[in-house]
Amino acid sequence: FSTFGEGVMSPERTDIRDTKCLVLIGSHIGENMHNGQVQEMSDAIDKGTSIITVDPRFSVAAGKSKYWLPIKPATDLALLLAWIHVLVYEERYDKDYVEEYTFGFEQLKEHVRNMTPEWAYGITTIEPDLIRKSAREMANAAPAVIVHPGRHVTWYGDDTQRERAIAILNALLGSWGRRGGYYNPESVTIPRWPHPAYPTPKRSWKDAFPDKYNLVSSSLASGICDATIPVISEACNFKGWIVNGTNLIHTFPD
Repeated sequence: FSTFGEGVMSPERTDIRDTKCLVLIGSHIGENMHNGQVQEMSDAIDKGTSIITVDPRFSVAAGKSKYWLPIKPATDLALLLAWIHVLVYEERYDKDYVEEYTFGFEQLKEHVRNMTPEWAYGITTIEPDLIRKSAREMANAAPAVIVHPGRHVTWYGDDTQRERAIAILNALLGSWGRRGGYYNPESVTIPRWPHPAYPTPKRSWKDAFPDKYNLVSSSLASGICDATIPVISEACNFKGWIVNGTNLIHTFPD
């Protein structure tokens, strides 16, 4: 809340169809995004949008990108801070936007003083020249630029700071509330419809199926994964899984 000003939600308020530069870092459109965003990205590519993809793999999205940054896993934050350094110290950020809508800029500038592309290279393995070129690509497209917040990116323990860095980067580019960036939706008031009262069930599913489905209310999906691995759970009694509608290797790679 201290960075975004509101809760982060999904689908994200991204104007992908009208953006001039789309940065995918932890987001693999075509693999783990909403179908609507995939269609919007396709339309954006047809319009000539430049794509920057940060991914150790040469993914489908990377194959359609102007810049592919094959980053060392778990080092996204260092790259984001180096991008911020380039925008700030090359004065490529939206000064008017930052002045009107943000606070703490001088503290941010001091914080990233030594977080140069050369510093990030030792952590991310991304060449400094590529870090600078991709940062300038964003700045040239601003404010119609989106550094996508990603989906299913909480893997490494620094994820809150990672998302904050992405929010700050978008603010420096002036993309919040701008066409081709992050839109602010308008709301309308819809009168309540007089729906009939919802019928009260005679019994709950637990009453209907006593002594069955004991795991339903006892664990999240990640907990069930842990219970499947004998090293983690000595009481492991799973013999197999029937998985429908997802790819566990992608959604739970750890």
